[in-house]
Amino acid sequence: MSVTDASADASLEPFTRIFAVPAASPWDQDRAAKFDARMGSPLPEQDVVISVRRLGRWSSNQAARYCAAYLRKAQVSTEHRLTLSVEDRPLEFVFRADHFARARRARRLGDLALAFVLAIVVSSALAKSVSARRSNIAMLDRTDRALHANLARQVENERAARNYALILGMNADGRSGAVLMNDLAWIARSKRADTRINALVWNGGALTLKNEDGANPIASSDREVSQVATTDGTVWHVAPNLRNIDVSPLNRMPSVVSRAPSPRQGGAY
Repeated sequence: MSVTDASADASLEPFTRIFAVPAASPWDQDRAAKFDARMGSPLPEQDVVISVRRLGRWSSNQAARYCAAYLRKAQVSTEHRLTLSVEDRPLEFVFRADHFARARRARRLGDLALAFVLAIVVSSALAKSVSARRSNIAMLDRTDRALHANLARQVENERAARNYALILGMNADGRSGAVLMNDLAWIARSKRADTRINALVWNGGALTLKNEDGANPIASSDREVSQVATTDGTVWHVAPNLRNIDVSPLNRMPSVVSRAPSPRQGGAY
């Protein structure tokens, strides 16, 4: 074996030893090789620097061969890298003085600590980013629900306004919902069994009916029924039942709608 590193001191001629360790995992074999190198050292451990290298690749269920190189501590002041010829192939060995190895371990520990701190900072930033994103999503969800609720209320208000306008157009002032229900019940009782009513308009108690055959759809005679010709065909006008309208102040039923007073009425209904 010879030293081939031109930068190394020519007097550094390590003692080398080749040995084998049983089959195991790579890291277990490496630990066993370092232990074997210390136990087989030609000098006391406090006087020697040892460098161990694996010979060949790791293979499962097979023993591994290692080469250990030894230098006196007095020969190693900082770090020496020597390329030795082992079994006709070059192999680099690294020898480090104790203080140099401690400084190197301290640097590595510092690098690991810095990497750990950076990992914590990045993780914290990511956690804050995820939390902020979730908060924004929750806020957008609440805003979306509020907008949908406002839209639903607006639609309901518009529907109520349309119904209010429809009731005003029906001349329902002074008439309760019971009047309309009574008129519908009267139609169900009074229409001919062989007719089909296709359309019905209720306006202030008066009824306008349209059926398929054009004949009088009402069989009862307790209300006046008259035929009216329109552009859409013949319709039948049923006069309102005056008994459904109670104009006495004490007995008047709640009206479907009450119109607001005009300025000329002085605020009175």
